Amino acid sequence: MQERTYKFQLSNMRVTAVLPHLSAFLMDKRYAPSDTVKRILTVHQHASNEIFFITRGSLAVYCGEDVYRTEEGGIILPPRYYHYTVPEGAEGYVLNFSIEPLDLEKTGLFEQVSACIAQKPFCFQLTEDIRFYVKKIGECVEKGDRDEDVPHLLALLFSSLFHTVSPLASKETPAATKRDGYLVTIEDYIARHYCEPIRLPELAAELFLCPRQVSRIIMQEYGCSLSELVNRRRLNVAASLLDSTNLSVAEIASSVGYLQESHFYARFRKLYGISPLAFRDENRKK
Repeated sequence: MQERTYKFQLSNMRVTAVLPHLSAFLMDKRYAPSDTVKRILTVHQHASNEIFFITRGSLAVYCGEDVYRTEEGGIILPPRYYHYTVPEGAEGYVLNFSIEPLDLEKTGLFEQVSACIAQKPFCFQLTEDIRFYVKKIGECVEKGDRDEDVPHLLALLFSSLFHTVSPLASKETPAATKRDGYLVTIEDYIARHYCEPIRLPELAAELFLCPRQVSRIIMQEYGCSLSELVNRRRLNVAASLLDSTNLSVAEIASSVGYLQESHFYARFRKLYGISPLAFRDENRKK
């Protein structure tokens, strides 16, 4: 596995996660042999945050005179922070990430997380969710297949992680924490596949849930079924194309996944109250 970069949005921030090559990402006995009980790395720094998930054993991070130790837990190192690590029979995973605000105010979850991890190393406990997601990412990386699952798992992982490390966000219930990640995955999946048939079992597999659970989440959060949610996305894209291009209605209908133009007309009129051509005319007059 070569180094790979993934970007996704959580709340009011954009997250960029970098998975290093296989031998660096997977911290286990194959890549850190047990006979090398203390493997001291040279002092170094990173341009982004570095995060360790230690699932077995312990890890010590030396930063000048300060020592941060985690045993079957996690630790986040700030950018540009000189350090070296001493794995003591440690197994787990390591990756790099950065966060940036999506608004100038830098408030909400971004501000809460930044306050915790920006200045000095931050140690945290591995929740059941965090353990599950890093393990699944590790399996995908090691096997080299189902790479399309990795960005969704990363979104779920970081959603759980940020609600764990932030003292304010952590007041939310575990269910709310999970749901954040589920909604990110649902919206991302629809954004990538809205012009194709989207079936509930396929989406459920992306979320590692059963179809009934996914259907219930969508109904509770969006007040509609999966098919209606996909239809809204298609029609929103179609409305944008009507307003910004000279494509014919037939071309637009086909490009957003409608096989029959008459079906597209009926759906569009039901949502917007006017026909596609009337919508184009009205918007261009404005």
